[in-house]
Amino acid sequence: MRPVRPEFRGAVGAATLVVTSLLTSTAGPAAAQEVVYVVRHAEKIADVDDPPLSERGLTRARILREFFRDTGLTAVYATDLRRTMETGAMVTEPLGFQVTPVWADSLGGLVARVQREQPHGRVLIVGHSNTVPLVLEQFGYPNEITIEDDEYDDLFIVVPAAEGPPLVLWQRMVLPRR
Repeated sequence: MRPVRPEFRGAVGAATLVVTSLLTSTAGPAAAQEVVYVVRHAEKIADVDDPPLSERGLTRARILREFFRDTGLTAVYATDLRRTMETGAMVTEPLGFQVTPVWADSLGGLVARVQREQPHGRVLIVGHSNTVPLVLEQFGYPNEITIEDDEYDDLFIVVPAAEGPPLVLWQRMVLPRR
């Protein structure tokens, strides 16, 4: 059974406030990054080889850009496929740095790489329905996650702990009705 996920509509400030409150109230030093955000790429055009984002996907990517604009991101990592790179590039556009590509078949070392390259950073990782659960598992999240093929609205906020599993918030980023 999937955990219940709260929804927020246009509540970018409220979600940022929750994360900021968690970051300032967490006891003890963080084991690594200050916070890691993990999302699946935005909606893609129908099944074609290495598809770009659809119009709905571009809308979601713009919402992600606004959400992350004032979060203090220090890096964005995305698999090297077009849809993940486009999602990440939309976020980094106003931040003044580029997306760091990660080969989809080399995700096994991603967490170690992030910990090495961004030891105290605020990081976004853009993946796929089958890689987001693996990334969360690598960060020590003990619960099983399943992302369905038609789900693009999950936002995982990972706050590493000095000891034990991280605190993970699981939110839905709901788009306005079509």
